Amino acid sequence: MFAKRSIFYCVLVLVLLAGLGACQPPSRATSPPATETDPPTPTSTAGPPTPVPTFAPLEDFHKGIGFGTTFRGDFLLPDVRWVIEEQIKPLGATWIIIVFDCKQEPEISPEIDCEADFAPTDEGVINVIQTAHENGLRVFLKPQIFGSVDPSPYMDMSNLNQETYWDEWFEHYTAFILHYAEMAREYDVDLFGVGSEDAGVVHFTDEWREVIAEVRKVYPGPLIYAAATVSIDADVVQFWDNLDYIGADTYWPLSNSPAPTVEELVEDWQEPAARLDQLYETWGKPIIFTEAGYRSAEGSAAHPEAMQGVFPV
Repeated sequence: MFAKRSIFYCVLVLVLLAGLGACQPPSRATSPPATETDPPTPTSTAGPPTPVPTFAPLEDFHKGIGFGTTFRGDFLLPDVRWVIEEQIKPLGATWIIIVFDCKQEPEISPEIDCEADFAPTDEGVINVIQTAHENGLRVFLKPQIFGSVDPSPYMDMSNLNQETYWDEWFEHYTAFILHYAEMAREYDVDLFGVGSEDAGVVHFTDEWREVIAEVRKVYPGPLIYAAATVSIDADVVQFWDNLDYIGADTYWPLSNSPAPTVEELVEDWQEPAARLDQLYETWGKPIIFTEAGYRSAEGSAAHPEAMQGVFPV
């Protein structure tokens, strides 16, 4: 399992209809002259009205930037507003992806810990949601779990009862994701992710359908699942019909050249693009790149999953 990587407002116009006839109080032809005891006319000190943010239509091309954290208090720092207003908005982004991890150690327990040092507080997540909305950015909330749930050979799960373990896992996962789905509903999140790169359990189609059904009970907006590249290639995700969007965390190796040309990259993209076309033709769902691993660094096209280290630009 790959390590997790760190991609509506309605304006209500109230029309007040004045009452007529007997509903109006009797009018006075003149007002009595002011006296020395009359209070002075108050002077308004209110500033200009706060501008109402304008959001990109949902059907527009989504131009999003990921906003992640690795420390519990990051989302409450004053820098949050500065990053959104001074760095993200000037780039022309219309969406922000709030992405973060909770902790799981599946070899030990199916429980999911959102009190870990690298997991943000609820107050922090809400702060980023509200700050983004104040700046006219739509919000995609993408909670994840950090810790492989892939029963691979390097994981010793021999001490676990396999007949009951995955039932317990989905019970804990459902509680985890519903917590953030309720937050998404309360704070008008525009798109909610029900899961991300859970390659080791994504083949449990019926269980994922149940998770999605539970989320829909509390969150009325559109839903997406962010599939790992290996899951897309293997075509193991079979619950796309229960979602509104197909999410692709894009980490396809493209070129062995340390600095490929644009023409070479276009050619190298043909095979992944054909796979995505097939996915769309099969399920009829719009596809969103929920992550992209291609940094502006040498060798990134060959190893887009290599997130650590310093490479020449």
